[in-house]
Amino acid sequence: MDARRCSLALRGLLFAAVAVVCIPAHAQPSPDNHQRMIAWYEQTLQDATTSKNYKEQANLLLILAKYHSVPGDEKQAMDCYTRALSILRWMGDRGGEAKALSGLANVYVSLGHKQLAIENLNEALLIQRSQNDLSGQGKTLNAIADLYSDMGQTEKARQYYDRASKFPAPRPLPSPKLIPPPSVSASAASPPPVATSAATQLAEADSA
Repeated sequence: MDARRCSLALRGLLFAAVAVVCIPAHAQPSPDNHQRMIAWYEQTLQDATTSKNYKEQANLLLILAKYHSVPGDEKQAMDCYTRALSILRWMGDRGGEAKALSGLANVYVSLGHKQLAIENLNEALLIQRSQNDLSGQGKTLNAIADLYSDMGQTEKARQYYDRASKFPAPRPLPSPKLIPPPSVSASAASPPPVATSAATQLAEADSA
């Protein structure tokens, strides 16, 4: 790969990583621009899929999941997070896996399935612990505590709040400008396996 393509790849991956962390659900663009951005990212995702650039696919799916995390579009967000999770697990990207699990948890909360959200957050917490991600652990513990509090399980909530208090609070990052990342080419030996569908988990919860 020449220097120019290396530069484009780095810029694309850096943008995707920052955008996933920093774009909050409440700071989305106007509806028209929102749809244009989704269409742009979906086209870029198709390009990354064609070139078998799995790292970019995962980053773009996480970004698309953020855009779809609005009322009425949760199933699409769930699909994006699940697809990203499959790729990240296959790549061995543990930090990305924790982000995808946390994102799925947020979708479950939106759909009213708090217990499924807690299960995903606990899985993310195990990964963060293995990565010594202190701020991530604190954030996840607080999120679990909030859910237990909402569910009326005050003792469990207190236990998780106590655990969270031992970790540093994450520093807020400035929201980036929504500039589309450049398309990047990369290859891998074989496609990743598909993770257990979040929709399957949801269906099982509904039938329980």
